[in-house]
Amino acid sequence: MINVYQTVYNEALNYLTNKAGTEFVADQLKDNAAGDPTDVNTLKDIFLALLNAVICTKRMKEVIGPVENLRDLMQGFDPIKLYSQYGKRWESLSGNIRDKVPKVTESANKDSYWTYWEVFSKTALSGACFVSQLKTVETFKAFVEGFKYNEMTTAVLPLLLQKEIQGFTFPSACDFLTQAGFCDYISPDPKVKALLYDIEIIESMENYELLKTLITIARANDEKPITVNKLFWIIAAGKQSDHKSNHLRSEFIDHITPILANIPQS
Repeated sequence: MINVYQTVYNEALNYLTNKAGTEFVADQLKDNAAGDPTDVNTLKDIFLALLNAVICTKRMKEVIGPVENLRDLMQGFDPIKLYSQYGKRWESLSGNIRDKVPKVTESANKDSYWTYWEVFSKTALSGACFVSQLKTVETFKAFVEGFKYNEMTTAVLPLLLQKEIQGFTFPSACDFLTQAGFCDYISPDPKVKALLYDIEIIESMENYELLKTLITIARANDEKPITVNKLFWIIAAGKQSDHKSNHLRSEFIDHITPILANIPQS
């Protein structure tokens, strides 16, 4: 299948370049790198990345606000100290937040607001427990690197985090790993997923399948998954310039389908 993955990437790149121009494509795909693992120096950095991933949705950001504002209540983002203080008692953590953060105190009587804080507290303590078990930042990095054997093992890690950390979803697990500096972990985009499914590059609409395939395409073309994802997102969203094109996606499907159909199956 390696020829399929090389072909679909090169055809997508050439197609978009012909439609939108070299300058536009180069500008859109440049600098699409995640953070560097060398920027993550302590377990506190890792735990802060985890907390920021918890509020990855627009609504969570609106309600919770900058996580940095909770530094004092969260033991300076030290996961070992935080879990030592609260254990699994998320009610105690959420209660302290309610009592000591003015913004929360004012809105605590609104059930819809308070639910988000309860979710945040549960995930924060579950995440603190998980990170604490790894003990050091070096162990955490070795843990993640251990999943890089191939595209399948790499894509499994968000599923494991989703299982181990209460309240984590596949997208939030990917956001966490990306913020921690591991650029393989692209948060699944519905538009990209639908496009690759329609051209039969992926066989299902599962997030794992999409991530595995993006990593495979990237490795087959010596590119980063974030660059591959951005390329297909531009086509899927119809963004060939500052204005949206409703035909870009459908025309690409018409272009690539017969090409892929003529590639011998291994």
